[in-house]
Amino acid sequence: MLSAGEIADLQAEESEDDEGVDLGTDVIAHSAAARRASKNLTYVAFTATPKPKTLNLFGEKLTGADGKDTYVPFHLYSMRQAIEERFILDVLANYTTYSTYFKLATTEPGADLEVRVDEARAELARFVSLHPTNLRGKAEIIVEHFRAKTRGKVNGQAKAMVVTRSRVHAVRYKQAIDAYIAEKGYDSGPRPLRALVAFSGSLSDPDAPELTYSEPMMNGFGEAELPGRFAGRTTTCWWWRRSTRPGSTSPCCTPCTWTRSSPA
Repeated sequence: MLSAGEIADLQAEESEDDEGVDLGTDVIAHSAAARRASKNLTYVAFTATPKPKTLNLFGEKLTGADGKDTYVPFHLYSMRQAIEERFILDVLANYTTYSTYFKLATTEPGADLEVRVDEARAELARFVSLHPTNLRGKAEIIVEHFRAKTRGKVNGQAKAMVVTRSRVHAVRYKQAIDAYIAEKGYDSGPRPLRALVAFSGSLSDPDAPELTYSEPMMNGFGEAELPGRFAGRTTTCWWWRRSTRPGSTSPCCTPCTWTRSSPA
């Protein structure tokens, strides 16, 4: 945090060079601005998801034909390049597609409401994707595919990744797969299966708001232990909440499943 004296200095400097530092929104910007008088410092930001705010602070300004200024990264190390240079693995290099078909029925036909088609379709697909029957069926596919096709690879140290569309889905899949592993007894023996989950922050259960989930709570250990636990010799299924195309830096990680639902 900046002291009162530093903030006063920033305000005085702004009146001289008008760089537009907002003194109430970004501590990082304040800290960088407080040191901007140093001519021998270069500030570099590394991010996988550059926001306009980050680009405005660290990017290069370009003036378009319309006279408007835009900010762009000074360099882009793309996922494609990282995969080609084998820094990360392409988890979608090989995959099997599973399609989900379903029909929904209402118990009160006279209470049907007219709603926007796109909104209704998205909400119905979400309802089906989080339904216990659907989760249990996919949990079986995921675990049995891992046992049959994946666990013996990389000298028996192969891991698996499940990509989910949201943090809620990550929690539900973790619970469903934990339950299936326990039901089948795969959590015991010389090479027990273990599921880990990774998502940011904390999440309130939409069906039980009094329940709050976090990564340490669901895994049973702190976030700092996660890399070591994941790299351990215990066979592990790995969860990530990202819906975009992912890359994996682990040489032992093999993709497991990425599903979508289609109404019949």
